[in-house]
Amino acid sequence: MFFPRNTIFIDHSTISLSQVEKLNKLLNKNKIKFLDAPVTGGEEGAKTGNYQ
Repeated sequence: MFFPRNTIFIDHSTISLSQVEKLNKLLNKNKIKFLDAPVTGGEEGAKTGNYQ
């Protein structure tokens, strides 16, 4: 694993629950904390500051 132990990995992507679970399992096995925090709004949301 390329992250040091006790890293907090924050995922802002929009992926399926099964992918989130796989990623969480892999990271936790390597002592890396995982936070799933997707955002919505796309490019227009970024331009206007309307992320949710």
